[in-house]
Amino acid sequence: MDIYDKINERYKTDYVILSVCAVLNAFSIAIQVAVPVRFPFLSIPAVLGILCQLQLFFSVAMAVKGGKKGFLLSVTENVLALFISFAAFLFFHSTYFWQTVFASAVSIGSALILRRHLSVLRAETDLMYKKAVTDSLTGLVNHQNFVIEMEALIARDNHSDFAVVFIDVDNFKRINDTLGHQAGDEFLMHTVQNMQRVVDSADIIGRMGGDEFAILVPRKLSDEALYRYVAKIAGEVAVPFSCQNKLYQITASLGIARYPKDGRTAGDVIHQADMAMYRAKSLGKNRIVFFDEKMQESIEQRRVLERALKRAIEKGEMYLEYQPQYQVSHGILRGFEALVRWKSSLLGDMNPAQFIKIAEEMGFMSDLGEWILTTACTEYMKVQGTYDQKPILAVNISCSQINDPSFVPFVRDLIKKTLINPEVLEFEITEKISELSSDTTFSVLNDLKKMGIKISLDDFGTGFSSINALRKLPLDTLKIDSSFTRSLFDSKKIELIGSLIDIAHSLNLKVIAEGVEKESEMKELSVYGCDFVQGFLFGHTLPIVAL
Repeated sequence: MDIYDKINERYKTDYVILSVCAVLNAFSIAIQVAVPVRFPFLSIPAVLGILCQLQLFFSVAMAVKGGKKGFLLSVTENVLALFISFAAFLFFHSTYFWQTVFASAVSIGSALILRRHLSVLRAETDLMYKKAVTDSLTGLVNHQNFVIEMEALIARDNHSDFAVVFIDVDNFKRINDTLGHQAGDEFLMHTVQNMQRVVDSADIIGRMGGDEFAILVPRKLSDEALYRYVAKIAGEVAVPFSCQNKLYQITASLGIARYPKDGRTAGDVIHQADMAMYRAKSLGKNRIVFFDEKMQESIEQRRVLERALKRAIEKGEMYLEYQPQYQVSHGILRGFEALVRWKSSLLGDMNPAQFIKIAEEMGFMSDLGEWILTTACTEYMKVQGTYDQKPILAVNISCSQINDPSFVPFVRDLIKKTLINPEVLEFEITEKISELSSDTTFSVLNDLKKMGIKISLDDFGTGFSSINALRKLPLDTLKIDSSFTRSLFDSKKIELIGSLIDIAHSLNLKVIAEGVEKESEMKELSVYGCDFVQGFLFGHTLPIVAL
């Protein structure tokens, strides 16, 4: 339905009224002429009168269908009709001149009204069209219109050679989680404005959804030239973003596909560019990858894994095992860490390091984390009566959980539901959380501490945590990563471990060494004052009832 069809539908009643008026005017003049004249339809005055009235139809139609030009012609026609009627009055002594004047005035008024309606409706339609084809936040073309532009390019020249660059902002979710969605929107606008500075005026940038963009490069470039061009765009995405008096630098993963080399339809080319971008992410992000048919299989395997992971909890494929922690000095059980395992009916036993990383990238970690915490507390309560002294239950908490506003209320409700003593709970956070150092992070950790929950910094030494961050975070325990434990008999590393333990103790933190597998490692850690150990020296992970 085009704009004129919309007018006809919206103002149908107006047209009916105007048409009836025109018909009545025409008939009234015809009757006036027919009464005194023997052959009315052969008289020139009658013909002139009827023509002057029928012009109402044409003026209305012209005003609607002809746009601005039609409106001007409609007004001109009515003015001419007045001159014709005046001529009839002078030369033929027509008695219905004033009826013609009235009819022309009605026509002009009708044209003016319809012109105003047309202008309003055209503006509304233009706005609706803009909303339909552009992204409301950035003003870029949206996914649908981007595809239309590609299809039009293919239709104009089936032998054309063009490229599509698919762009995904790395770790954008962290911006939203730590700074809020408004800051996320500001960052996207910052990114778009930076890209527009270097994107060629002939190219089309589209927002494909969320933090994903695409660029249509409608010209033939060599692989080297295209790579240099895309690298320049990637450099603009990485320009630091200022928010809340801090600078944030976010990178992007970019995938490139060509038409017709990598696909014969717009959908195929976009899919292959998306797949190349996906490959860039899997290789460590912040890079540019051209589509290659060989990557199809590995990408499809990843997508199969993602689909299986989303259904793993509801299918009962996830379960927990526990690894004990012991006091170094007396060998007394301190507690145990809950570790998630996945036995997929489709893929078999899955490596936790692999599927947890994918869950984080999918944004699935909050749901999975809630299931782990709920299951761990429930299972702990079933066996806690078998211990003389209540052991600690350590559970890993992800960045997405810490930054989820519903996390603290969820923990409170879980404590009430399971009746677990919060003082036996220890939440293990990673160095990534300490790197964020946002007000939200500190607030959530302090709220957990007020409940009586202990906070432990996991895998210390693998990231970039500073001593200052250790002072700021409300920690109880520091866990030294297993990579340090395996290097205990390296003279340089052992001195570093000793220093880490001393620093932790100076901050009133207890120290747990992970990955202890040998008695000699246990003795060495004892010399340097390590408080607790955890590792295969004490057995592999087991269900809680077997501990």
